[in-house]
Amino acid sequence: GVDPMSYLIRSRRLLCAYHSSGLYAALYVSGCASWDDADRLATGMECERILRDVERELVDLDIGELRSLDPESADEVTREAIRTLIRNARKRYKHVPDGPETIERVFRQTTGEVTPQDSSVLQQVLRGKLICLSGLGPRPFVRGDVDRLLAYCQERGIRVDLSVINGPDLHVIGGSALHVARAAVIARKGYAGRVPFLVSNVVIEGAPHTGRFQGVVRRYESVVDRLFADGRLREPVVPFLSRYGKLIATAEEVREEVLHLLDQTYDFQVVCRTAVRQGIQWVVTGLSGDQSPGRRVVRAHLMDAAMEEGMLDIRFASTAASAGGNYRERETLLELLARDAANTSSVGARHHLLESLENLREAWEEGLEKERQSRSFRKFRKESYEPVPAG
Repeated sequence: GVDPMSYLIRSRRLLCAYHSSGLYAALYVSGCASWDDADRLATGMECERILRDVERELVDLDIGELRSLDPESADEVTREAIRTLIRNARKRYKHVPDGPETIERVFRQTTGEVTPQDSSVLQQVLRGKLICLSGLGPRPFVRGDVDRLLAYCQERGIRVDLSVINGPDLHVIGGSALHVARAAVIARKGYAGRVPFLVSNVVIEGAPHTGRFQGVVRRYESVVDRLFADGRLREPVVPFLSRYGKLIATAEEVREEVLHLLDQTYDFQVVCRTAVRQGIQWVVTGLSGDQSPGRRVVRAHLMDAAMEEGMLDIRFASTAASAGGNYRERETLLELLARDAANTSSVGARHHLLESLENLREAWEEGLEKERQSRSFRKFRKESYEPVPAG
């Protein structure tokens, strides 16, 4: 979510890819939705309420599980997981009074119900969690090791799912705070096999791209289908890369991509491989220049994919205005984007008037609408002139 948007520029064509919540921006760039409707799907009041309600219900279940544990008979993995939760609450939730103490108190509680005050505190510190499993060195922690860890956990009733595949040795898993903490203990102890180089917390509230959010998808479906029925969410004018590395080109594919962003694994590794095989020349990313860890992950794994395919001439540019060293890259970028926009009827002869990426947005919207109208007209003509079957 830090650097969610990438424009993968090929010869005479722009290819949009996204990472995690960057899907909503991809909907706009590809012409599936207006800027406002894409934003409404991402942060609109109705969608935010659905997320909030489901997460609250899930945390209530998590609180019940924490309360039901017997501190005397709990196994060592569970006890260490509780200590992990307490450390995380002390480090990440300093703004929540009594957070670590409440976790300890409810874990130790053996009679009665959880008080409303304790429940309110735990609602803030026990939301779904993600952890990243990194593997470096001659024997890295790869997908097979992750699958063994997940299988080991599932056999013991620890419900964690693969959330994001960022690369061959960089995987994110997620679930409830307690179950993720248990999985982290198992990984660090090597109970499921090879120990990862690093197990680190991902600073995102909730556990997107996991089965934990299946309840969100069920409620979210009515919102998505309403936008489709109103013609505000539609097939792309410019195809974009899906979370599993396929080109999204139809309205039904758009619907599935939007609906299952939250409850299915996002595979950035296969996105990189597909992008390279599509013949990308420039990779353009936005927001924070070359400073963010998210951008370095994007760059590293795109280069890994390029090396696998024998393509070593991929160039990178940033839209970050604050990075002075990127001035020449930005000028080249503008020229490439303007040229691509002209090829999709976005700006035509006016491309030389574009002086900034901000000016490109209006022209891009105009071009997408022209292309959409042109497609509709061609479809109308085809249907109008098709021969009528005899009889």
